[in-house]
Amino acid sequence: MTEEPVQHSQPEHEGPTTVFGIVKDIFYSKTYTHFSLKLFCFGMIWLFVAGSFGLELRTQAGFSFTGNLLPLEELGYSTIAYFQMMTYHAVVMFFGTIFTTGFSIAYYVVPLIRGTKKLAVPWLANLGHWLVVAGLLMVIGSNSQYMFTFLIPLKNPSSFYVAEAVQFVGDEFLIIALLATAYIDKRPNEKFALPVSFIVMDCVAMGIGIITVLSAIFWTILSPLGGFNLNIFAIPNVEVFRAAFWFESHPLVYFGAFLVGGLTVWFATIYAKRPIYSEKMVRYIIAILFVLTMSVYVHHMAEDPIPIWVRDVFAQVATEIIAVPFVLLWTLILITLKYSKPRWDASLLFLVTAIAGNIVGGATAEPLQPIPAADFTVHNTMWIPGHIHFMMATFTLGTFFAVLYFTAPELLGRKLYSPGLAKFHFVGWTVGMGALEAAFKVQGAMGLVRREIAWFSIYEPWFQMAMIGAWLAALSVVAFGTNMLMTWRFGEPITPKITPRWVISGLALEEQARINEGTHNPAIIYSRLPYPVGLQTITPEPPPEYIEIIEPPPVKAGQSFFEKISKRMEQFRKGSGSSLENKP
Repeated sequence: MTEEPVQHSQPEHEGPTTVFGIVKDIFYSKTYTHFSLKLFCFGMIWLFVAGSFGLELRTQAGFSFTGNLLPLEELGYSTIAYFQMMTYHAVVMFFGTIFTTGFSIAYYVVPLIRGTKKLAVPWLANLGHWLVVAGLLMVIGSNSQYMFTFLIPLKNPSSFYVAEAVQFVGDEFLIIALLATAYIDKRPNEKFALPVSFIVMDCVAMGIGIITVLSAIFWTILSPLGGFNLNIFAIPNVEVFRAAFWFESHPLVYFGAFLVGGLTVWFATIYAKRPIYSEKMVRYIIAILFVLTMSVYVHHMAEDPIPIWVRDVFAQVATEIIAVPFVLLWTLILITLKYSKPRWDASLLFLVTAIAGNIVGGATAEPLQPIPAADFTVHNTMWIPGHIHFMMATFTLGTFFAVLYFTAPELLGRKLYSPGLAKFHFVGWTVGMGALEAAFKVQGAMGLVRREIAWFSIYEPWFQMAMIGAWLAALSVVAFGTNMLMTWRFGEPITPKITPRWVISGLALEEQARINEGTHNPAIIYSRLPYPVGLQTITPEPPPEYIEIIEPPPVKAGQSFFEKISKRMEQFRKGSGSSLENKP
């Protein structure tokens, strides 16, 4: 049993009530819950911004294969604008949506699971966030149209490199502040629980990578390639920049997934009501993933003149081996869920589908590396965007949605407004992105070159399939945003708890896994929160000493989304009518 439980009798999401206090808290959030909520809101903003760019791309491609920008040319778009949207879609989705939403989840769960409930350095965390916002806005205004090619004469404008430098400095500040939050008040006999261990590993890997890419960006700014007409480094060796850039950018592919990796293990055990099959193996997997994720980046440089032994070690062997820890992790989760008859809500549906997305996305990329000729060719086709969307949309964002449906109601202090909308979100996102990804894969197999604006008509039906899938996924995201907004405004209040039940259950089940494996050490603590040790299954109700019992208001059961909307409108109408009647 742990010591010194942290007592909180009031919900932690309560905050300033005056307009000035709310605005001040938005600009400078002092508590981990408020900072997490701020990042969540910005993550959703970036999702809609990046998604809108993607919809424009898919709509253009779905309506025309001749190179004429229909239907977008009527809005004043040019060929350059088309490639600009391609750049903005990728940069904002990666560094805006994935990073910001991932940080939002991490900043919430780390203090909560550890029991410190502290944001270690609020000024650094807030500064990092606003630098990221400024950097992304600068990217959108930089007129860059070449995305990640970085090849002469296809060089980016100077403003793009400055914007990326600002954004990456902000991300580095956020990583440092998150690591400080993870280590604040850490005791000598304290170890990190699985979710915190994944997050710490991820932050160290990405922190190292960002230092590398920042060096590459500043090197570019000081060279003729940067566009400032400086000649401090006389030879603008573009391969140097690409190597440094991809050293950071391949860990980016796993950044969001690693942030929630430990939580996916926890949630699987909570749904299964039994501990993970091997907690010890999960910890080995964390260490192995850290090493391998820093080694596979060279496979993005198939077209560069690098020694063959470097390709053999880093691009081929490491890329093949990194599949092993992922397979082991998913096997442990699926074995734990087997025969458990869990409750299949949107969170679990997204989690299992994300695992499938990682398997399919990874499997369709692995065979390329051992065959350099095929690798060189396929890397320039739509096969690669298909792989990227499997990994980032179905896998990474899918795990984010799974975690958010589980944790957001607790963070907001209200029950999820509409489980039906959540399942619609799952179906729309999974089917829509699946259609887009499948279309890209077929086009790649047919030899369609990526980053083009004109193509043969034989590819057009697949672009139309991708367009329909993109719009279906976009509609599902609107449902998700609506559900979150309605949960915040009209969701049923959750009984205030000292600590959310899923945290206590996750800690208890992780401890039970160590007991089962014979690695339990009562002298080591994993959280300052009190939680039962030796829990075999989760009881229908958590122990009463951990929860402040408050009777919730009576609620009508079985209301659909539309019934709730109708009820709210009726209440609003009656309220307005009574107000008019009371006027003299």
